[in-house]
Amino acid sequence: MTRGIAVVPAEPRLNAEQELVVRVASVRNAATTGVRLVFPPGLSVAQFAPAPGWRRDTRPHEVAWSGGRVAPGEYAEFRLLATPGVAGRLVFRATQTYADGVSTRSAPAITAVALPNRTAAPPAVRKESSDAAIWLGLIAIIVALGSALATGFLWSTWPAQLPPDDPDETCH
Repeated sequence: MTRGIAVVPAEPRLNAEQELVVRVASVRNAATTGVRLVFPPGLSVAQFAPAPGWRRDTRPHEVAWSGGRVAPGEYAEFRLLATPGVAGRLVFRATQTYADGVSTRSAPAITAVALPNRTAAPPAVRKESSDAAIWLGLIAIIVALGSALATGFLWSTWPAQLPPDDPDETCH
C-alpha cells in the first residue's frame, strides 16, 4: 500500500448499509499515532467497531482515532458501518499524524455503485408428490379388495336353495 490511508471496498453498494474499512499504513519512518477522517456528503455512518488500543472521538461528519501506534511498515484497520446514499465518487478528507509530529493529508475515495435492476423471476412451481394421496389410494385399494373378498365369502356361505327333486326322475 503506497498511500497512508485507504477506504475499502472501493465500490460499495448504493443505499445498502455495509462495513467500510479504513486501512492506515505507516509509510514513513515514524509510527502513526493519530488518524482523522472527514466523511463525504452522501455517506451516512451508523456505527464503529472497537479498535483496541485506540481512543475514538466522533463528531458529526467526522471521526478521529488517537492514542494507539502503527509501527513503520505495518498497518491498522478501523471499521465502520455506513450507507452510501448517492451514486458516484465519494471523497474522504484524511489526516494522518506521526510520532515525530508530522501530519500528512490525503483524499481516499470510494465509488458507490448501484446494483443492476433485476426483475424478479416468477416463483418456481414445485411439483410435489403427496404422500397422503399415495396412502389414501392404497387404503382405497385395500378396502375395495376387502369388500370384494367379503362379498365372495358371503356368497359362498349363503345357503343356496336347490330346486326340488323331480319325483319322476330317479337316480340309478
